[in-house]
Order: sequence, then C-alpha cells, then structure tokens
Amino acid sequence: MTPLELPTMLPDGSVVVRPDRARVLLGDITQRSLYELLNAGELESYIDGKKRLITVRSIMRYISRKFVATGGTTLADIPRGHAGPGRRRKTPAPSSSTSPTT
Repeated sequence: MTPLELPTMLPDGSVVVRPDRARVLLGDITQRSLYELLNAGELESYIDGKKRLITVRSIMRYISRKFVATGGTTLADIPRGHAGPGRRRKTPAPSSSTSPTT
C-alpha cells in the first residue's frame, strides 16, 4: 500500500458498516453528528432493505481529510515518553529507606 492509498476494508473484511459501528470508527461521535455527516455528503451510504450501510472507504477518506486539515501528527512526531492527552505516566512507588521494626 502506498502512502496515499487508504484501506477500503476493515481487518475483518467489512467494506460497509452499520451506523453504530461507523460512529465507533469515527471516535464515538453522536448519532446526530453521524447523520449530519451523511446529510452533508461527507460519508457515502445506501439503504439495503431496512438497513443503512456506510462505506468504510468514505469513513477512511473523511478521517484522512480531517487529519490533514487539522495538521495531524504521526506517531513519529510524538516525543518519546509522551503519555498522550488525559493520561498520566505511571511513576514508581516511593521506596522506603527504613526497614520495618518488629
């Protein structure tokens, strides 16, 4: 896969997903936000019977557009030892220099 190629399927082989799975893939967005993206033409979808299905390709393209537009970083750009937003590094427990007396 070249750097400009985006995956068109998930590791399980899915090329389309239901709205609930699309919401998770998009970072746990709300149902309202998902349908706003669909109505704005940001995501491709179709109805099969009573089910709405959203293409994985359109989800990946949307994520890629947002990534570029916001100046996203790659893992190589993150300083070593960075715990990430909202995460604290685990610090070792203070060592006791005194031994317990019995």
